[in-house]
Amino acid sequence: AFLRANRPWSHLVERGQVRLERLQPGVPLDFDGVELHAFLVPHRAEDTDTVGLELRGPRARLVYVSDADVFPPPLVERIHEADVALVDGTFHGPDELPHRDLLAVRHPFVRDSVRLLAGGRGAVWFTHLNHSNPLLAPEASARPALPPGFGVAHDGQVFAL
Repeated sequence: AFLRANRPWSHLVERGQVRLERLQPGVPLDFDGVELHAFLVPHRAEDTDTVGLELRGPRARLVYVSDADVFPPPLVERIHEADVALVDGTFHGPDELPHRDLLAVRHPFVRDSVRLLAGGRGAVWFTHLNHSNPLLAPEASARPALPPGFGVAHDGQVFAL
């Protein structure tokens, strides 16, 4: 109802440029030859629920968790079983925002996520990086090294499912 009643989203709906679909955790949705599964993600419930997505294609499975406070064991297992995972990489470590309480903006640190998510089936790509994250450094020598199987997602990247 909100999207239909408020601009600029209502224009997209009125013009037929988007089709609204209700995502319900636990209820798969067929989407362009891919089965889409929404699932709840632990996150501050400030304005709305936060969901992750699992896309199951004919050849591969992708898990997308771009905004999470923690990775509990069931979520780690889901990520381990994916062929590709795009996960929250907001902060690399606790020193990025020295004047801010990082508990107020909880996100798993990349350095901890690497240890927690290692050993899974597929590659893990970090997304949702804060401007302070050194993984965004323009010169490679200033970026922290990521182990094999981990990378930083970039605009235009394509994953075949």
